[in-house]
Amino acid sequence: MIFLLISSFILGSVSTLVITNVTVDLNSITTIQLSSAIEYILIYPNAEAINPYTVRAWSADATSEYPVLLVVRQERQVSSWTLPILLESSQNSNKTFQFSNSSKTLCHDHMESIINSAHPNFSIDPLVLKQMFVVALSTSSKNNVTVNVFLEEEQNFYMNLDETYTVQVSPSQSRFKYFPVHQNVSDTVIIEVTSPDDVCLTVSVQGPHCPVMDSNKDIKYEGIYQTINKKGAITIAKRQYPSGFFLVFVAKPDDYDCSQQNSIIPGMTRFDAIMDNTIITTITFEIRNNITHYDFVLVVIGTLLVVLAFCTICTILVCVCNRYGTISRLQAREKCEKDYITPISNDEIDCIVTAKELTLEKFAKFPKRIRQRAFNYLSHTGSVALFYSIPVIQLVITYQRVVNQTGNQDVCYYNFLCAHPSLGVSDFNHIFSNIGYILIGFSFVIAVADRHYRIRITKSGIPVHYGLYYAMGLALSIEGLLSGCYHICPSQSNYQFDTSFMYVMAVLIMVKLYQNRHPDINATAYSTFSVVGVGIFLAMVGILSGTLEVWIIFLLGYATLIIILSFKIYYFNFVMFGFKKLYDQYKDKGVCKEIFTPIKRCKFFTYI
Repeated sequence: MIFLLISSFILGSVSTLVITNVTVDLNSITTIQLSSAIEYILIYPNAEAINPYTVRAWSADATSEYPVLLVVRQERQVSSWTLPILLESSQNSNKTFQFSNSSKTLCHDHMESIINSAHPNFSIDPLVLKQMFVVALSTSSKNNVTVNVFLEEEQNFYMNLDETYTVQVSPSQSRFKYFPVHQNVSDTVIIEVTSPDDVCLTVSVQGPHCPVMDSNKDIKYEGIYQTINKKGAITIAKRQYPSGFFLVFVAKPDDYDCSQQNSIIPGMTRFDAIMDNTIITTITFEIRNNITHYDFVLVVIGTLLVVLAFCTICTILVCVCNRYGTISRLQAREKCEKDYITPISNDEIDCIVTAKELTLEKFAKFPKRIRQRAFNYLSHTGSVALFYSIPVIQLVITYQRVVNQTGNQDVCYYNFLCAHPSLGVSDFNHIFSNIGYILIGFSFVIAVADRHYRIRITKSGIPVHYGLYYAMGLALSIEGLLSGCYHICPSQSNYQFDTSFMYVMAVLIMVKLYQNRHPDINATAYSTFSVVGVGIFLAMVGILSGTLEVWIIFLLGYATLIIILSFKIYYFNFVMFGFKKLYDQYKDKGVCKEIFTPIKRCKFFTYI
């Protein structure tokens, strides 16, 4: 008895569902009302068109709790989605955007036959291929839901070179086009995309096969893709897609992926929310030929020859000057003003007294030790360059492999309009542009070596620290190498690869300038590179956490360091003597006006 009651209840429930078949026309809007008791199946006539079709559906009554389910059946594939479409925020998965309008371009059932057509220059006019479409709509809502459906032919689906196209896309309305690769296409083509607004969108290049990944969730799983805000470009090699490619456009539900917050600020946790959104943008794009491989090689060789010629001429001029002497200097008596006097030994006094010509090198206390300290800079620079460059090269090559394997061009921040891929890297020309640093650094080292060999003993002038010069030339070459490594995959996380040896060069130049002023005083390479390490560490902290607090601490520390170094280099003993005198006056007289009165008032205000 119970079995009969359950059976009758099930049959009664099933009998309340009404499935209505409706034959509709192409390129016409069909309006229907759905509920949990009514389902519609829209049957379209066969379309004899070479272009694919786009299904558009929208509803103001559909809700996220009881959405409308759309299923589009073709001869060889099935597509389905819900209305409204719910998309998660790129910043926070708890935030959801709701879109009441939707559209989907259906892949042509005979796309493979169209691509493989043997007609020259991809002439598709003689082909006539039929397409069938059946659209099923259903919902679980007990209330009536009004839905509008429109099936239209996609115009300008097959693109040509040097022609400008315009499409409208939104997060729920993606578009894609097909570009055939024919005889007029060069080795590489550039896809240039522009948008008049700040809507964040994704551009993808995929192989010419169905189905097409054209939603925000699955567009990253096929081909090459790039996030674009207002302007972007993708360079495609002809060998990558010999049969042509699909160019897919889809907008993102928010602008987080196109903002700076994506890389430096972690996402904030928010409560679950569903927000209506009507994002839509108009995209203009063009596909044009890039330079040929022959032209590219010609430009590279020409640039290399120009840089080599410049370095060779400069090196020869320096070597000639080393052999024929330098500009004569007027020897004048100069007043020597010392901060303090240090005692010297009897042997040093005898050496100075018995010398026929007194030079600055005679007064140096430890000339051999000073020269050895200078060459310590060269060995330390080479060691730092070796152990710093090896992991850097390994890391950026790994980044490049990730870009090549995943197709994610958002990993690296290239200038895509100027980037030219070659030799397995995405931006060879910007890497090669650093060849000047390397060659000029080598030329500088050769010039220093020639001067070091020709002018071994100086009878006048300040002692020459050749080790510092060698270190400066090596640092310049390593800077070019690391700058090239940075341009393999430039991003915010590896920006320091390009700037680290800039700090080294700056410090070496400062040490050399200080050595020109104080020839017999030279900081050790150990302490100098320790200071460089602290500076690079502070730069790393600023990159990872560039907050206001970090900037305040950095500026205070920087100002304090500058004051201490200024006292140390120029006025350290006078300052210490002044503090001692201030303390003695305080002990004798206490706090009074004379303690804070400057001895030389004019110079005091000048220093301030």
